[in-house]
Formats: sequence, C-alpha cells, structure tokens
Amino acid sequence: MKKIILFIVLLTGSAIAFSQKSFHLTIVLDSSINSKNITCRYYNGESDIIVKDSFVNNSLVLSDKFYSLYSSFHIEYRTDNSAYYTNDFFINEKPATISFRFRPDDPEGVLRYSKRVNAIPVYDTNTNALFKQLVAYRIKEARAVSDFWQKHGGEAYGNDSLMQLNRELFKSLNKRSISFFKKYPQNYFSFWYFRAEVVETSVTFLTKDIPYLKYLVASIKSVYPKKYTESPEGQRIINKLSVLVNPPRVNTRAPLFIARDINGKNTRLSDYKGKYVLLDFWASWCLPCMREIPFIKQLSNEYPS
Repeated sequence: MKKIILFIVLLTGSAIAFSQKSFHLTIVLDSSINSKNITCRYYNGESDIIVKDSFVNNSLVLSDKFYSLYSSFHIEYRTDNSAYYTNDFFINEKPATISFRFRPDDPEGVLRYSKRVNAIPVYDTNTNALFKQLVAYRIKEARAVSDFWQKHGGEAYGNDSLMQLNRELFKSLNKRSISFFKKYPQNYFSFWYFRAEVVETSVTFLTKDIPYLKYLVASIKSVYPKKYTESPEGQRIINKLSVLVNPPRVNTRAPLFIARDINGKNTRLSDYKGKYVLLDFWASWCLPCMREIPFIKQLSNEYPS
C-alpha cells in the first residue's frame, strides 16, 4: 500500500512541475528611448514568441502562459546609428515590472533598467552568481573567440579555413561551458543557458557536424535530471537535435511536431492525420520566401480539398 501511495505522489509532483503557469509583465520606457526601435520576445518553455504589440505612452503589458520554471524575456533597442543594446530577464508567476533607461555610452551594450520588480537579470554578474562563475571558468575560450572576430571580422565569412577555425573555437567554448554545468545539474540557469546559448546557436551554426550534435544530445541527457529533460522545454531541445542527427529523408514520414499558429494556439501535425498537408518552411526576412506566398495561395485555391 505504501508503494502505491508513493507512486501517486511522484506522479502528482511531476505533473505540477510541468504544468502551465502564467506570467504578467509591465515594461516601461523612459523618455530617452524611442519605443519604435524596441523589439521584444519571450520564451515560454516551448517556443520563442515575438511581441507584436505596440507601446502606448512608452508602456507595454505582456501576459501569457509558460511551461518551464521561468519565462525568459529579451528586449533589444536599436539606435538610429544601428547600435544594439539588449537585456534578458527571468519572469515567474508574480506580477513583474521593468523600467528601462538608455545610456548611449554603455560599454557593454546593455539596455539598463532603473527599476525592476519580480524580474531576475539573466546575464548580470552582480545578481547571477552562477553566471559570474561561468564567465570566470571559460574566460580563456571566450577571449579566443573574441580575439578571432576582432582580428578577422567579416573576412571570415568568405574564407573556409577561417570559418572552420571559428567553428572549432566555438565548440571549444561550448564544451568548456558544459564542463562547468556538470557541477550544477539542478540549477535552472544551467539548463536554460545550455538550451539558449549552446544548443540554439549550435543548430544554426553547426548543423552538419553530426558528431558534435550527438555529443550535445548525450550531454543534456547525462548532465540534467528528468525534471528538465522530460519537461516540454527539455523535449524540445532533444527533438531539435535528434532531427539534425537523423534528418528525415525523402519519401519518409515527417517528424511529428507542435508549433504555435499566428493566433497563439498550438498546432499539432498529428491533428491532420489522413489529410493532405503542405509544409512550407520560410522566414519573414527572406525575400524569395515572401515572393512564394502568392503561389502558395494559388495552390490553396486550385486544390481546396
């Protein structure tokens, strides 16, 4: 009887850990910031959501559900001379407020805040002790990457040898980070950073390096406990890497996925079982992709069933 009770308790605890929650964030900009040059996004444990709402009187309120320990919020300010200033925060279920101010002489390119309530700065070594330790632990590798770009800059993009060197420096930096995170498997920032800064950059930069991608899959499974790896956030990372390690081939089943539609609702490929489905992969910044849209509409009109 005790075993049955324990089993039920464990199941309940797991359901609570992975259940959806809601955040409420108020963003306030002072007069030094032009709200038209602000872009925001937040990560809800399943996907990155681009904020499309506009500021009213330099204020914006965001509310949504999230499926991880925290929702992470990213803000970016682009000045008229194309300089970028950013900041990132963790938000939980408590109502949060962040008031921003702008310092054009900021040496770190950070969009500073004058007030924050229930918002935790992610990349602040004063408030995030683990990030401070990470910076010190991998300073040699980080400097190597920084020195590479200061020396070669845009020249690297047209030179295969330089790009290969850059990839190796980048992998060395990530491996050093993972070595550090092995000491802190229970810490959420450790897991979040692995996803946001190690995996997400790797899947856009090293998509053909299968041994390295396999190493990332093995690392996340060996370093972090099931409360992270079996959460929606963890499964998304593992699935993203697994598709690259074993990409779908022509004339084989498309991998099942869940994605948000333009109305914010989850869409599942499995919902369309037995129906014809056209999957068109494109990006909003891709002009050839945009030119294809009339053709996609034409297909829809000619073959509605």
